[in-house]
Amino acid sequence: MLIAGRAVQGAGSGGMTAIMGIVISDLVPLRLRSSYQAILAMTYAVGMAIGPVVGGAIVQGTSWRWVRC
Repeated sequence: MLIAGRAVQGAGSGGMTAIMGIVISDLVPLRLRSSYQAILAMTYAVGMAIGPVVGGAIVQGTSWRWVRC
């Protein structure tokens, strides 16, 4: 069940990433497109850098059961 759930999560994430690229290329003018994609990349970078730290702090401060949601 965990493997199947992770597969669904990966497919959803890949789909969302593709859709965001399509929306940016469709709605944003070519001159501003790199700025919007840089903002998107910074969002991913901040989330991937801070997420494990915050998750570890939650587990250290409480219990692993708080993270299962």
